[in-house]
Amino acid sequence: MLSRILFIALAVELLACTTTPTPPVRVGGARAVVSPEEFERRIQGIQTLVREGRDEEAVERVQSSLKDWPPESIRRRLNRIAYEIRRDRFYRDHPLHLSLTLDDERYAFGGRVGVKLRIRNLGRERLTLPARFRTFTDALLFRPVEQSILFLKVVSHDSDGVRLGWASSRLVDVPIEEDLVLPPGGTAVVDASVDLDEGRGSMVRRMSLSAIFRPIAIIGEDGERRYDPLEFPSASARVFHTEHAQWTDGGIDLLETCVAGEGASERALFAAAVGLTRDDLRDGLDLLVRTAPSLDPQRSRAALRATEFLTGKSFSGDPIRALAWWEETGAHIAPDDLARTAGLLAVDGGGTVLAGAGL
Repeated sequence: MLSRILFIALAVELLACTTTPTPPVRVGGARAVVSPEEFERRIQGIQTLVREGRDEEAVERVQSSLKDWPPESIRRRLNRIAYEIRRDRFYRDHPLHLSLTLDDERYAFGGRVGVKLRIRNLGRERLTLPARFRTFTDALLFRPVEQSILFLKVVSHDSDGVRLGWASSRLVDVPIEEDLVLPPGGTAVVDASVDLDEGRGSMVRRMSLSAIFRPIAIIGEDGERRYDPLEFPSASARVFHTEHAQWTDGGIDLLETCVAGEGASERALFAAAVGLTRDDLRDGLDLLVRTAPSLDPQRSRAALRATEFLTGKSFSGDPIRALAWWEETGAHIAPDDLARTAGLLAVDGGGTVLAGAGL
C-alpha cells in the first residue's frame, strides 16, 4: 500500500514538473531570475521585431534580457541574435558597387593585361579598408593576418584549331600598399596587371579574369568591423599569336572566303572564326553551323572546333548536332551573353553587393 502511495505521489510530482512553468527564484533576496519559459517568450518577441525591421527595439530587448541573468545557453542565443542584427544592419547600410575592367578586348601572347578594380561606396557613411594593421595589439585582437589580400583569378581555355582545347587557372597576388578610404559616393581604384605566357602550342585563348579581395576589415565610422571577402565580377578577352594575325584580323569576309573556297586552309578558317568581332559574331556562328555539315572533312572539323570554342559547348564531333543546338537555342541567346561566352565582352557593369557580404 505504501509503495502504491509513493508511486502516485511521484507521478503527480513529475506531471507538475512538465505542466507548471518554472517559478522565478530570488538571488541574494533581491534580484528575480526570469524563468526559462519567459526567456523563450522574450526571444520569440525579439525575433518578431527583427522580421518587422524594428532593429533598435530588438537590440534594446536583448540588452534588457541579458541583465536578467539568463542561463548560459540562452545568453549565447541572445548574444547571437544581437550579433546578427548588427551584422545585417551593417550590410544593409553599406552597399558597395564592385567592377573589374580590362584595358582591351584582345591581346597577344607574351603581352600584358591591364586590370582596373573599382570599389564604390553607395552608403551614407565613410568606410575604410586598411592595407595592414598599424599595431600589434590590433592584430592580436581582430585578425590573425597582417595585411589585406587581393587575388586575381585567371581562367584560360586554349585551342590550336585541331584539339578540342585545354583549360588552366592561376591566382595572381596583387599587393595592397595603402588603405582604401571610401567616403559616401566615393570610389577606390586598384590597378593591377597580368603577364601572359608565350602560349606555346596554342593559336587562341579565351581568358576570363575575376578578383577576390579579402580585407583585414571593412570599418565603419563608428568602428564596427566586418571581415567577409569581396568578390568582383569577371571580365573576358581573347589572346592570339601575332603570327596568325593575317587570319585572326580578317573578319567575317575572310571567314566567308575560307568557307566558300575549296582550297582554303582549315587553320585559316578556324583562326578567322575565333577572331570575329562582337558585331560579326552571330552572323559568323550562323555561317559556321549551317555550312559545317557540307564542307570537306578538314574544314568541317575546323568549323566545328571554332563553334565549340566560341560557344563553350561540346558537340562530340557532330556538326548536325551543332546545327540543331543553334536553331533551337544558340540563335536566340542575347547578344551580350553570346559575346561574353566567346570572350568578346569587356565587362564594365560590375555588381552591387552589401559591404562585407560577398556576392
